[in-house]
Amino acid sequence: MLALAIKNLIHDKFKFFIGIFSVGISIALIFVLVAVYVGSVQQAVAVPNNSGADFWITLEGTRDMFHTVSILPAGKEKALENLSSISLASAITARPTGITVKGQEVTVGIIGFNSDKKLMEPWKIIAGTNKLGKNDVVIDKVISRQRSLSLGDKINLGGTDFKIVGISSGTNAIVFQYIFVRDRDLAEIAGSTTNTVSYYLIKSNQSQATIQRQVSTILPQAQVRPTASVSADNKQVIASSFLGIILLIVIVGTTVGILVLTITVYNSINDKKRDYATLKAIGAKNIELIKVSLIQSAVIALAGYLLGVLIYLLVAKIAPYSIPAVELNLGIRWYIIILAGSIVMTLIAAIIPVQNLRKIDPVTVFKS
Repeated sequence: MLALAIKNLIHDKFKFFIGIFSVGISIALIFVLVAVYVGSVQQAVAVPNNSGADFWITLEGTRDMFHTVSILPAGKEKALENLSSISLASAITARPTGITVKGQEVTVGIIGFNSDKKLMEPWKIIAGTNKLGKNDVVIDKVISRQRSLSLGDKINLGGTDFKIVGISSGTNAIVFQYIFVRDRDLAEIAGSTTNTVSYYLIKSNQSQATIQRQVSTILPQAQVRPTASVSADNKQVIASSFLGIILLIVIVGTTVGILVLTITVYNSINDKKRDYATLKAIGAKNIELIKVSLIQSAVIALAGYLLGVLIYLLVAKIAPYSIPAVELNLGIRWYIIILAGSIVMTLIAAIIPVQNLRKIDPVTVFKS
């Protein structure tokens, strides 16, 4: 049956390869869209997940880092560390701002952190260092690539030149990229806003309720949130913004793949209808012919899947250079999930050809 299935498929080589190519494109589309979504989620949660903090203190009502703003009084680190529930506290300022790069304005997310306390310092350096001195800055690799910036170059922030001493990865929030400076340097150029910070990051092995009760005596309008909760809200922003669109296009891509598989297998059976009728006439059972249809669908789907993987890997290599702000990121489990989806697609695509096989009448062999 395998030989018959392959023979029927390659009877018209053009249709066969067009079928594989079309399925491959559909599967590659699914790979790319899922990778964009997964990459976007990872980008959204990277900052809180790599902050090194157990809890975040934010303004009450603040949820994610994108749509809501947290403003807290500055200078409360020592008071917080004097609480029995907190072993380490570090203030950070995180907000969108503009920098001047080679005469052009660029929007970035700036993070001012206390370089002595090791919370929220750049966590993945691909060039240079994350040890900052006065008026030093670490920039994201996307800014470096888009603006042709290298170690030792300077950017202007608030009228002050900052020297690039490090280039980071994983600090790209899609709509903007993060840069890191020392909080004391940011305070010098922030003017009237030096009496506020965005968040306090804390280390603690106490319960959230215990910490909240004690923190309220120092920051009555603040809330204590586990780092995982901040990450979850950041993730929800991406899910609500992108998931519906991506899911719709994945459904479209899957539907196209099913239709291509169905048409290709249907045509291969229809073109050889007389051969199938002959097999029925000499005793072949419907179940045996159904196996032929399933094998044909499986061959095209598997070949299309492998082609789709190759196309996706090629796109993933090119994307960082053509669209630097978009990161494609898939773990091995997604390859398995999409392969399983391709198998389901194969079974669905075989339904119509199977029905066509059932209707073939052996009597047609003896008709002139």
